[in-house]
Amino acid sequence: GNLGSHSILDVVCAGDASSQYSGVAGIPTGGGENGSYYTEFVYENRFFTLRGGTLAKRTYKTDKKDDPKTFEMECVSNPKEIVHVEQFLDKVNAVAKLDDGTFYRLLVASTEAVNNAIMHGNKSDPRKKVLVRVVFKKHDSLTVTVQDQGAGFDPAGVPNPIEDKNLFKTSGRGVFLMKELMDEVQYSFGKEGSKVELTINLKRL
Repeated sequence: GNLGSHSILDVVCAGDASSQYSGVAGIPTGGGENGSYYTEFVYENRFFTLRGGTLAKRTYKTDKKDDPKTFEMECVSNPKEIVHVEQFLDKVNAVAKLDDGTFYRLLVASTEAVNNAIMHGNKSDPRKKVLVRVVFKKHDSLTVTVQDQGAGFDPAGVPNPIEDKNLFKTSGRGVFLMKELMDEVQYSFGKEGSKVELTINLKRL
């Protein structure tokens, strides 16, 4: 796509190209790991992140004031990608404005879901992707959907980590935490992969 007269490639290659869109939205910038950089901006209701020389696109829909707001993040199946979950959710919370306790619940559950998708769903295969999608409905709900390209599993068959016989096992903790921290957890499995939906009921806050 085009950003004004600049293509996405132009923005990736030009270190200060995004500054031309400073009138569209604020542009927080900062350093990343190993001296890499990231620059973030909004253009035509889309949220863009320049990080380490690559462009990651998050949708940020604001067609109508009361419409649900949608955010997306895609990552490769590398455990190092998990650190970006918090950065992504910080952008969500800039809009959702959750209290600290609720945001902590969201962060822990979402991190566990992404970790499971990378490690168990996609078996850390860098050719496979994990998609994280957040739908925020003000005063109603916030739902995080994490989709991988794995074959799926039986949630009922995951051992309960707080039972005496499972206390020293590492498996099952992520599924347990998601269930305990979220108001609703739903799984679905299909040809395109596995999905877990984590929902916080904002009406209860």
